[in-house]
Amino acid sequence: MYIVFIFSYKKLLNFKISSNKVKIAKISNLKLKKKYDFDFEVIGGFNADDNICEDWYDAVELPSNNMCFEVFMPWLSKVANWDVALVPLENSKFNLGKSELKYIELAVLGIPGVYSDMPVYNDVVKDGVNGLLAKDTEEWVLKIEKLLLDLSLRESIRKNALEDVLKNYSLDDVVSMWDELFSKLI
Repeated sequence: MYIVFIFSYKKLLNFKISSNKVKIAKISNLKLKKKYDFDFEVIGGFNADDNICEDWYDAVELPSNNMCFEVFMPWLSKVANWDVALVPLENSKFNLGKSELKYIELAVLGIPGVYSDMPVYNDVVKDGVNGLLAKDTEEWVLKIEKLLLDLSLRESIRKNALEDVLKNYSLDDVVSMWDELFSKLI
């Protein structure tokens, strides 16, 4: 069993990792490791000045030029062997402007996710249907454990998320949606 904790391009952008994200990842990992056997990987690791002890996770190094979608996605599809993905976001003005791209990427890769219960995800993720939403550390642990224990739930979320993305995010559908919107405005 593999769990992945996804950070977005923070090494390249040199963002500080919020203590809340680290707390969620570390506490979830350490609590669940007492009961279950799984590997916990972090895409990209942390910046050196984040002062994060590395004994509780395995780092998955990003490819060079990882801001290039044509480089990042083929790399991601090759390394993606995870059973569960964790996508926490700090509640901040910056993160309120983010898109649901990680949900789309995980759906296409067939990886069920646990996402922060914030507008960027709770507008698209139906809890228990195409992903799981978590508000606090305790809920993160419970939702991760739920996915670890329930293979049929993981399969159902994989299937539903992919169907949702194929139905609502294909280029043809988006063009049709914009075309319809513009025709109403004219």
